[in-house]
Amino acid sequence: MTTLAGDPAVTVVVISYRSHVDLPRCLDALGASDYRNFRVVIVENGGAEAHRRTAALVPAALAGGQAVTTI
Repeated sequence: MTTLAGDPAVTVVVISYRSHVDLPRCLDALGASDYRNFRVVIVENGGAEAHRRTAALVPAALAGGQAVTTI
């Protein structure tokens, strides 16, 4: 991952257990951050159906271009 203006790169890990309803608000808050050099990894622990639902709900990137990955 590249750095922006010398800021260290950060990975934000969000642990989720069937909480796909709360994720948009969480991602909106991350996107509103002044710090821009990060990516987001969502770890869905609620089983295969919860993973499919979460993966379908979250964007591939935030508005600021930060990557969002669901595992």
